[in-house]
Amino acid sequence: MKIFITGGIGSGKSSFALKKAKEISEEHKISKKIFVATAEPFDEEMKLKIQNHKKEREGLGWETREEPINIWNAFEGEKNFLAIVDCVTTWLGNIFFYFWKDTNKLNEILERFKRFVLSQNFGVIIFISNECGQGVIPQDEFTRLWLRKLSEINKFLAQISDEVYFMVSGIPMKLK
Repeated sequence: MKIFITGGIGSGKSSFALKKAKEISEEHKISKKIFVATAEPFDEEMKLKIQNHKKEREGLGWETREEPINIWNAFEGEKNFLAIVDCVTTWLGNIFFYFWKDTNKLNEILERFKRFVLSQNFGVIIFISNECGQGVIPQDEFTRLWLRKLSEINKFLAQISDEVYFMVSGIPMKLK
């Protein structure tokens, strides 16, 4: 099962994902819980955000696996698990940070991600990503490319997911 949660920055995506995961864990008796953290602490603001997210998960039985690029590595050999990938937006930002000059490598990673997602049928994965189609068109080419790629990934995840939620001001709206 795949679940996709999208919404604006600070809309409550991560908190809702934890709530949804708790419901699924209890309903399906899944004890293996993996939290795939994609953020890298590049600055003080991100360090604080990471600390706050860790506090939110504290004592809830989550095993955190940090994977800023190769998300699929966090799932090697796993079966019957519940996972949250937080978040696709930051993950794509990492890829652009490291590989933006190498479009072949960038596209190779994105294709590998899609293959990984399509091949996953051993557990429940909740993907979190920012909604990016409701803002202004960025002025620079680099940001427009990043936005196009994020839009492509979001559409892909929404299409293949069993459930899709859009968060607005802390309120989840089920789309699918």
